[in-house]
Amino acid sequence: MSMKQTLIVAFVIAACAVAPASPAQIDPPFPTPGLPPAPHVYPVEEGWFDGQAVEYYNFGANTPFNPDDPSRVLVANVWSFVVGENPDGSPIQLEGQHNIFDTDIGDLGYSDLWQPHFVTPSADYTPNSITSAADALASGFAIAKQPLFVNCPIVPPGSTLAESDRPLKTAWVDGKQVVYFDFGATSARPGKVYAFVTGFDSDGDPQLVPGQHFIFDSARSESGYSDFWIVHWVVVDAAYQPDSIRIASDIQTEIQPSTLVVNYPHR
Repeated sequence: MSMKQTLIVAFVIAACAVAPASPAQIDPPFPTPGLPPAPHVYPVEEGWFDGQAVEYYNFGANTPFNPDDPSRVLVANVWSFVVGENPDGSPIQLEGQHNIFDTDIGDLGYSDLWQPHFVTPSADYTPNSITSAADALASGFAIAKQPLFVNCPIVPPGSTLAESDRPLKTAWVDGKQVVYFDFGATSARPGKVYAFVTGFDSDGDPQLVPGQHFIFDSARSESGYSDFWIVHWVVVDAAYQPDSIRIASDIQTEIQPSTLVVNYPHR
């Protein structure tokens, strides 16, 4: 192989290692709120943060702003039965008892973000004999609200995460079983995600730029990171080259903040 051919091959390999593959989205980027068709395989999506490729899952726009504090997203409540704590301070959950959510997806007040409440049951309590928030509150058991929030989106039964062994978990909502993924603790203060558009159609729907990956203003490694993001429309003209901008601070064109919040937990 000649020196010229070697340089060309090296350039191609380097380019492939940096840039996410098109198309920018596998799932619809902003699916209609509610459950997708069941069961659903959530693919790994790709975007940019500070010029580096990031991977995330798309759980849509089921989480609204907090109407009392628009700087935060709405938080729902989850009750978890615990029987002690481990040496590291993490709770020991009561074996056989599913967590209890106070709302189901599609209900008024639903959010993918939950504040845990630890319920300490009596010694003679039978696991899963309480399956609703109302019964947990009326049980007389000690309940302690925790100073953290967890991202646990409810999903269709049988759903899976691509390229992940994160398990599907079961919970109760008013005596009905639901399933969810647990992405752990995250902030209620959403970050910003930038979606590039050439404009909006007559229905107000964004016309996304094909091949342009979303740009995030934070990543999981950053302080204050949140799995939740406020969508900001970046309006560009037809001459714009997709993915020629990969850093939020490099955006110099018109930016229109939206009221749309999406749950895109980074891997």
